[in-house]
Amino acid sequence: MTNANPIGRDPGNGRFLAGNKGGGRPKGSRNKLGEQFIADLYAEWQEHGAEALTAMREEKPAEFVKVVASVMPKELHLKNDPFKDISDEELANMLEFVHEQLALLENGASAETEITH
Repeated sequence: MTNANPIGRDPGNGRFLAGNKGGGRPKGSRNKLGEQFIADLYAEWQEHGAEALTAMREEKPAEFVKVVASVMPKELHLKNDPFKDISDEELANMLEFVHEQLALLENGASAETEITH
């Protein structure tokens, strides 16, 4: 009887051995089912994608935000950063000022007459 295990495979489990150069699909290629699925998904998205997003935004806003966040880059680099030359201390002072002004407005005071900074 001949050896049933092809060359380059582990005789115990049939897996390819490390360093095997024995074929398989080229890197980046998809099988026909996968290619057709992507084509069908794209066609469906072209026809109903915007409507689905609108429905999701209205019916499940938290899930909508998760989807938006998932497609955002992990790091966002602003080209025109208005806060680039402002120190952390200055930003903290600005935030404190804004909070004070909002509190004045909530209490019915005029922000213009109450400004102390």
